[in-house]
Amino acid sequence: MEAATRLRRIYIVFGILWTLTESIVPGVRSMIPSFDTSSPVNVTAQVGSYAYLTCRVRNLGNKSVSWIRKSDAHLLAVDKESFIADTRIIVVHSAVHDTWTLQIRGVKSSDTGDYECQVSSEPKISRIVSLSVVVPTIEIKGDPDIYVMAGSSVNLNCVITGYIDEPAFVLWRHHGKETVQTVISSDSTQIRRQPPDVLISSLKISSASHDSAGVYICHPTSLSPTNVTLHVLNGEQPAAMQDGQKSLSPSINGLSLSLSICLLALLLL
Repeated sequence: MEAATRLRRIYIVFGILWTLTESIVPGVRSMIPSFDTSSPVNVTAQVGSYAYLTCRVRNLGNKSVSWIRKSDAHLLAVDKESFIADTRIIVVHSAVHDTWTLQIRGVKSSDTGDYECQVSSEPKISRIVSLSVVVPTIEIKGDPDIYVMAGSSVNLNCVITGYIDEPAFVLWRHHGKETVQTVISSDSTQIRRQPPDVLISSLKISSASHDSAGVYICHPTSLSPTNVTLHVLNGEQPAAMQDGQKSLSPSINGLSLSLSICLLALLLL
């Protein structure tokens, strides 16, 4: 009986200790920093725009959050203090959402790569966020040099392909001066869209003159410009065409001489 009573007391004590452990340990565990895995680990941004790489940390306490660029192991920031001379890169903290967002302004192709969000817990924990940069293609359709006769109409079409952020407007310049600012809106007659990611801005010259000649630049906002050169002719031919005709003339003259000799030989037979 005494042994049974002692064993029963041991079970009771063990049960109490187990209950206390179960109530204490989860509280301790809940104080350990951890990442909220709902934030994206793959981010895509267009060149010239903004990129936002979010790191959400729960139960940070007095620990620090660092951002490291993996390509060169460069420490970018600790908390909100920057450790890079590139002013495009900053960290924005939201205490309400427990987020430490690495913000890159004016994204470049060279910004592509992995970025590590690291918490100074023991042991350290980290999370990788990958950035992909999209570079749209911009071209003015046709040859880089366009030849037209004076008085004729000209349509210049600037085609933007592969964008994810539609440009706010497309600026046309002629001789460095603004010619047309095409504001992108649903009722714009100078903008055509070809889904999913093609935008065409058209510049029309009703009657080309000597003043119309020169370099035309198409510049969508936040993207690289492209250009074309317009040549307006007053009845004359471009030098390239004249050179072609000059090189052809000796061949034609030689052929005429050969035919004349053959005809003369036939008459003498």
